[in-house]
Amino acid sequence: MGLDITANRGLIPCALHGNADAAWNARHIYLTIHPELFPERTTPVSEGCYQYAEEFDFRAGSYSGYNRWRDQLSRFAHGVSPETVWGNADYVGKPFYELIEFSDCEGFIGPVVATKLSRDFQEHTSEAIKWSRQYGAEADYWLQKYHDWMKAFRLASDNGVVRFH
Repeated sequence: MGLDITANRGLIPCALHGNADAAWNARHIYLTIHPELFPERTTPVSEGCYQYAEEFDFRAGSYSGYNRWRDQLSRFAHGVSPETVWGNADYVGKPFYELIEFSDCEGFIGPVVATKLSRDFQEHTSEAIKWSRQYGAEADYWLQKYHDWMKAFRLASDNGVVRFH
């Protein structure tokens, strides 16, 4: 078991209402907003069925592997562990904050936050490449995941979502 990520671009509400099982088609998804999973990060997407224009998915890793990667992202961006960032108003709006302080198992991020995170990943790529060199053999893995996340958020910034499942 682990964390899988799917990014969708070009969401259009569809006629299926209130039935997650009905979103079976390869070009349909059903999005559920969980009140405990950062619902403010879903804006402006609401719960329901959507058609989408494009999809990209990747495995973020096992749950522990993803949390190690997220720990490294937090240390890269802020010099502290994710636990220091979580719930700390000093980090709100700073690079990668919305990903560092997000569920490690489910939920989704909408296009407004995806646009901000896409910009964070793009603006910090050169520094991330340099920073990752300290991890030796793991540097390639860390950078590959960095680029996967960057692609996912770039795609979702075009009226889409990044789904955690």
